[in-house]
Amino acid sequence: MNNLLREIDKRLDSINFDKLWKGFVRYDYALYDDKNVYFSDITIPVDNRFLGNTSIEYDGKYIAIWSISDDDIKNLDVLAANIVHEMYHAHQRTLEEKRIFNDLEGLKYPYDFENYKLRYAERLLIAKMAVEADLNKKGSLFDKFISLRRKREKIINDCINYEKAIETFEGCAEYMALKALKVLSVKDFEEKINFMCNNLCKTEDGVFDTRRPSYFTGALICLIAEQLGLDIFDEIGKAKVYLYDKVANQWLKDKLHGSFHDEGRLSDKISLPDEEENPFFNDCVLKQLFEKYIANIKISVDKVMLNENAKRSKGEFMICGYDPMNMVRYDNMVLHKRFLCVFDRNESKFIKGPVVAVSRDNDYTKCYELFII
Repeated sequence: MNNLLREIDKRLDSINFDKLWKGFVRYDYALYDDKNVYFSDITIPVDNRFLGNTSIEYDGKYIAIWSISDDDIKNLDVLAANIVHEMYHAHQRTLEEKRIFNDLEGLKYPYDFENYKLRYAERLLIAKMAVEADLNKKGSLFDKFISLRRKREKIINDCINYEKAIETFEGCAEYMALKALKVLSVKDFEEKINFMCNNLCKTEDGVFDTRRPSYFTGALICLIAEQLGLDIFDEIGKAKVYLYDKVANQWLKDKLHGSFHDEGRLSDKISLPDEEENPFFNDCVLKQLFEKYIANIKISVDKVMLNENAKRSKGEFMICGYDPMNMVRYDNMVLHKRFLCVFDRNESKFIKGPVVAVSRDNDYTKCYELFII
């Protein structure tokens, strides 16, 4: 493990963090597995502070943490760039970033078919912009992107701020990882762009996910905005405007096409689906997949609530811990697939999933009934 830490440090030493983002500095980090946590100078037993890949407060300051796996070791350039992503989160939290999204509020995101249809078209536009070499064409696509998002804002109103906040908080961190990766390996940088674009163009039920694709749309909005000569930098902790609003407002204000920064043609690295040939532009196909997606959520919830071994618990519970990547809502019921933490009479309880929490109306910070298997 010490050799691995040294190899990561070599890569991090080659990165000028201030060039990635003004004022960004390198933060401490730790790798961990199911037994130990490995710092540059010490090893300690792992505990429940170390969950997922993120940044945490440790000994009075924010650090980056990464759960190490065999796959991570296969490409240390990518691993180092991923750690930069988490270091940027440490930077955001140190500076008290205000534009942090709330996943419980995100559960209010509406299951609106027209919004999902337009959002998929928007994702295709973002992918096309990312690989378009002609900057005038890129600018025209950017106009269409803004138009699409305005339509969606009218459909789901303030719920779109959930996407915008993820694009700002996670998307910018993902962009820092991209820029770091470009320093370490141009090949891996291009492959990551390829991966993001293909992910946004996928024609499967994952198209209805909101959280994960917003990482990629946020990162690519940063990339595209800088190519178009727009300023994405703002002062973390003081800025109140979301990333998308910042660059869209700049673009609509002046459209200064004379200061583009061409990052090189990537279109030969990816094959994007053609709008006319893409079955998702057939309403019937997308509608069927959407209905299947909603039906599968209900089936998953019912499997817990109607299970003969389910324990039913009533009370006034405050939600205090959850896995945002593994929870889904149906009406006022939220299925937590892995775990849920609640306050019950001022006592914190950890509940291993699957568990369904039933809330009143759309206040998902509280629930009055739990179904536990």
